[in-house]
Amino acid sequence: MDRFGSVWERHHERIESNWRSLIQPDDLVLLPGDLSWGMRLEDAQIDLDFIRALPGCKVLLRGNHDYWWQSRSKLRKAFPDLHFLQNDAFIYQDVGVCGTRGWDLRPARGFQDPHDETIFKREVERLKLSTQSMGKKVAHRLAMLHYPPLLPHHKDTEFSRLLTDSGIQTCVYGHLHLANIDDETSGPPPRPFEGEYRGVDYRIVACDRLNMVPLQLL
Repeated sequence: MDRFGSVWERHHERIESNWRSLIQPDDLVLLPGDLSWGMRLEDAQIDLDFIRALPGCKVLLRGNHDYWWQSRSKLRKAFPDLHFLQNDAFIYQDVGVCGTRGWDLRPARGFQDPHDETIFKREVERLKLSTQSMGKKVAHRLAMLHYPPLLPHHKDTEFSRLLTDSGIQTCVYGHLHLANIDDETSGPPPRPFEGEYRGVDYRIVACDRLNMVPLQLL
C-alpha cells in the first residue's frame, strides 16, 4: 500500500495498534470492503487471519478489489469466526447491520455501458434483500456499502432512498481515498458526502481518511 502515499506507511502496524487500544472483545466492528489484494481465497488467508486475531465481532463486506471473495457458504465454512455480509443481515445484540458492495452512481444522462446499468440494479436489489433480512425489532439499524451511496451532486439515488425508507440510522462506506500527495498528476481526491441526509447519517470510513483509527458509531 505504500505506493499510494506516505499515509500508508506501516499501515498494518498502525491499524493493529489503534484497533487493540480502542476495541474490546464484545465490540461490533464493520469492515466495508477492500480487505485484501489476494486474487484467490488462499492468497487472502494472511490478511483474513490478521483480522481474525484482532478483538471484536467482525462483519465483512466485499469491496471492488476483493477478488478472493467466494460464495457466502464457502467463506463462512473457511472462517466461521468472521461474518460475511451478502444478501442478508447480521444481528448483534440490539444492532442490525445490512449492506451490499454497491456500484458507481448513475450519471445524469444514464450509463453508457449497459453492463454498468445491470450491475447497478443488481446491487440495489441486493441492498433491498439485506434491509428486509434485518427485520424491524433491532434498536439500531446500520448499513455499510463499499461504493458511496451518494455524493454531494448525487442526492437521492436508489441506494439513499432505500436506506431512508428502511429506517437506516447510520451508513458507512469506503472506496474513496485521499489523493497521493506526492503525485501531482493524481488531482484532488473525490469529494465524499458526509453528514445527515433524509434521516441517515453518512460516514466515510476509508482507512487513510481516518488515519487508521477506528471510528466509533454508537
